[in-house]
Amino acid sequence: MKAALFVAAIDVLAETPPPEGEAAPPQGGSQVFMWVMLIGVAIVMFIMSRRNKKKQGDANAFRSDLAPGQRVMTVSGMVGVVSRVEGDIIVIASDAGDESQWVRRAIRSLVPDDEWEAMTSDYPDDPEEASPDTDDPESPDTDGPDDPDEKA
Repeated sequence: MKAALFVAAIDVLAETPPPEGEAAPPQGGSQVFMWVMLIGVAIVMFIMSRRNKKKQGDANAFRSDLAPGQRVMTVSGMVGVVSRVEGDIIVIASDAGDESQWVRRAIRSLVPDDEWEAMTSDYPDDPEEASPDTDDPESPDTDGPDDPDEKA
């Protein structure tokens, strides 16, 4: 539709007569060039439109096939394992064990095994290792004074 309006506007501009007293410029080569450019732009627009529709269709198919046990990444960068699928809500469990709910469209991609290992290697295998060291007096989780200048 836009291309048809563009072509009509070009035709109107191309047919305007020159002002009186001036010779008309030669138009044979410039019209051919204009049509070649116009057809080229139309072809590029058509190809880009089809490519975008294909990508959107592939993404929708991927999201509709989500199932528990798949390793996924959200658009915000969270990685986790799908634990439940409840209609349009996907519940993702992180490697630390926390669960969160996400809208289906927020899931960006599946995470391959080799990338999963690289992303989750910072998490300890034993959750007890992740707890803060309570014997360290410099640890912020100890029961010491809140203000370091305050003396007990």
